[in-house]
Amino acid sequence: SFFAMWFLGSTLVAYRLSKSHHALRCLSRSWTTLPRYRLDKVEHGVCAALNDTRLPVIRVTPLAPIPLVLGVLKPVVVLPQHFADSASDEALRDVLIHECAHITRRDPVVHSLQQFASILFWLHPALSFLNQCISRSREELCDNFVIRNGDPADYSQTLLALSEISGQQRTSLPALSLFSSRWTLEDRIRDLLDLKRKTMTQTPRGTTLGLVVVFGLVSLLLGGVNVIQASKAAQEVTSTSEDLPAESPAASPAPGIREINIRGKCLDEDSKPIANVAIRVYRYQS
Repeated sequence: SFFAMWFLGSTLVAYRLSKSHHALRCLSRSWTTLPRYRLDKVEHGVCAALNDTRLPVIRVTPLAPIPLVLGVLKPVVVLPQHFADSASDEALRDVLIHECAHITRRDPVVHSLQQFASILFWLHPALSFLNQCISRSREELCDNFVIRNGDPADYSQTLLALSEISGQQRTSLPALSLFSSRWTLEDRIRDLLDLKRKTMTQTPRGTTLGLVVVFGLVSLLLGGVNVIQASKAAQEVTSTSEDLPAESPAASPAPGIREINIRGKCLDEDSKPIANVAIRVYRYQS
C-alpha cells in the first residue's frame, strides 16, 4: 500500500541520517580547544563582523575534513586540525566569520527542520529543490558576512585551498559545512568575485514567503490531482451502473433444483473489474 511504501522510505532516510550524525558525533571524542594565542588574533575581527560581543564554542580535530557547525541547541564550530595550525590569521578569521554567522542566524535550527521534512515528505518532488534553494541561499548570506569585512579574492583562495585538501570527504556530511555537494566551487567563486553581487546578510521576507507559497501550491496541486482522479473514477463507476439494465427478479428454482450463490469479481476483456454484476449458477440434477 501507499502507507507502507512511505513508511519504508521514511525509515531508510531516517536511518541514513542517523548513521551520518553518529559519525559526526564521534568528532567530539577527538576535538580540542583552539589555542588561545590563535583566537586572540582574530576574535575582535570576527565579533565585529557579526556585531556580537562573544564567539560560540570553537573546537579543533584532525577528523574534521572541513570547517563545520555541529549541534542545534548548543552549536559548536569545528575546524580541521591542519587548517587551524597552518592557516594565516586572515584565512582563519574569514572561515570563523562564515561558520559563526550560521550560529548567529540560527541556521542549525532551520537545517534540522529541513532534515525532518526530508524524512516525512521524501516522496514530494518539490522538497529536494526547495532544500537546495534554502541551503544555497544560506551559504551565500554567510559568505556575505565575510566579503563585507574582508577581501573576496583572499576568501576565494582560502576556499580553493580547503577544497583541495578535503577532496570528496565533504560531499556526505549532513552538518552545516563550508561546502555543498550541489554547488560547484567554480560557481561560488565566480559569485564572490562578481562586483554586482548583493552583500545582504538577511534573507528577504519576500523570498522566504515565495518559497513557502511555491511549496504549498505544489502540495495542493498534487493533492488536487489525486482528488480529481478519484472523482473521475467514481463518476465512471456511477455512469456504468446507471447504464446497466434493471435486474429482473429471479424466478424461484423449480423443485429438485439446487441454488448456489458464488461471490467474486467479474473482469472485462481488459482485466478491469465490472461494477454491480450479479451471477447466478443453476445446476440441474437428473
